[in-house]
Amino acid sequence: SLFFGFFPSKRGRASRAPSLRRTKKLILSSPFLSLSLSLSLFLSLFLSRSRCGPQPNRRLLLNYGIVDEGNPSDAESVTVTLPTDDPLFASKRAALQRGGSATTAAFKLTAKEPLPSGLIPYLRLAFCGDAAFVAGADPLKAAAGAGEASTSSSSPSPSPPLGPEVEAAALGALTRHLRKRLAAYATTIADDDATVASESAGPREKVAARLLRIEKRILGAALASAEEAARAGGVDVESAAASAGGGGGIAVRLS
Repeated sequence: SLFFGFFPSKRGRASRAPSLRRTKKLILSSPFLSLSLSLSLFLSLFLSRSRCGPQPNRRLLLNYGIVDEGNPSDAESVTVTLPTDDPLFASKRAALQRGGSATTAAFKLTAKEPLPSGLIPYLRLAFCGDAAFVAGADPLKAAAGAGEASTSSSSPSPSPPLGPEVEAAALGALTRHLRKRLAAYATTIADDDATVASESAGPREKVAARLLRIEKRILGAALASAEEAARAGGVDVESAAASAGGGGGIAVRLS
C-alpha cells in the first residue's frame, strides 16, 4: 500500500544496506570531497573575519576549530615590570609617565616584528642604575640609542647607549625569558611538524600541533633577534643569559 511504501520492512531496509554502504564509500573517496572540505574551511575563515574582525588563531580554534598559518593577528606577549625596591623606581616611573608609559608594559611579538621597537630600550631603562640618565628629558628615547627610536630594536646602535653592563643585563634577561618559555612546551617544532604530516594523527591533534608550531616560531624568531642584537652589541649571549642578575642587581620581572 502507499502507507507502507513510506515505511519499508526490515527486510527491505536490510537489502538496501549494502547499497548505502557503497554510496557512502564512493562519496568519501570522491575527489570532490577534499575540495568541499577546503571550501568549507575557507568559508569558515572568511566569515569569522568578516563578522568578528581579525582574530588570533587561539580564538579561531576555539570558535571555529580552524587555524590560519598566515594569520597576522597572532602574537606572543612579553610583559616587563619594574621592581618597586629599585632605588630609582620613583624617578623611572615619573620618566615613563612623561613618555606615556608605565612601570609595567606589555609588548607584542609577531612574525612580522619578532622584537617590537620599544622592548629593548624599555629593558635598558629598567636595568639602568644611573640617576642622572634617568632624570634626563626623555630617558626612554635616549635608551633607544642613535637610529633606534624609529627602527627595530634588533638592530642596535654600534655602542650600547647605557654601557655594556646594562646591555648585558637587558639582553640577558630577555634571552633567558624567551628560552624558558620555549623550554616549557612539551614538544618541539620538529615534533609538531611530524604530527601535522602524520597519517595516523587525528584532525584535532593536527590543528593543535599547527597552533603550537605558530607560537613557537614567533618566540623562536624573537629569541634569534635578541641573540643577534646581543652579538651586535658585543654582549656574550651565553654569559648574559646565564646571569641571574645584572644592571646593579635590579630584579626586573619578565612574564
